Amino acid sequence: NLAEYIVAMAVGAAAPVRNSWASYDIEGPNREKIEVKSSAYVQAWHQEKPSVIRFGIRKTLEWLPETNSFGSEKKRHSEVYVFCLLAEQQKERINPLDLSQWEFYILPTSLIDHVFGDKETISLNQVRQHSTKLAVDEIKTAVRQGVS
Repeated sequence: NLAEYIVAMAVGAAAPVRNSWASYDIEGPNREKIEVKSSAYVQAWHQEKPSVIRFGIRKTLEWLPETNSFGSEKKRHSEVYVFCLLAEQQKERINPLDLSQWEFYILPTSLIDHVFGDKETISLNQVRQHSTKLAVDEIKTAVRQGVS
């Protein structure tokens, strides 16, 4: 996932790609557990209008490779969520490699748990109520603040 790679590079993660067995997407340089969610207004298929932006935040069971089984508690396993929006709405101008076309938002998982409880999705407006838009070079500091 490109958004995961962008966030991994922004925070200085040791591994630029996720461990597919991990219960979160990225481990930051200070062992921060980071979940990355991405969305875009424009999709590859034909659209009559831009997509409504929603992000998945559902609780999951943790995979335990040592026992080849799932844990018993459904929860959000990260310490912080990074919501990534490819915000360009003109299909002919979309360039996912142009980082100026992206918006990033950081929410601590503790806030998501407290405010949204067992909800499985969150709207862009809900994200914006609890976070400010960040550029890619602001992600590392915001993640550090979101974890502490």
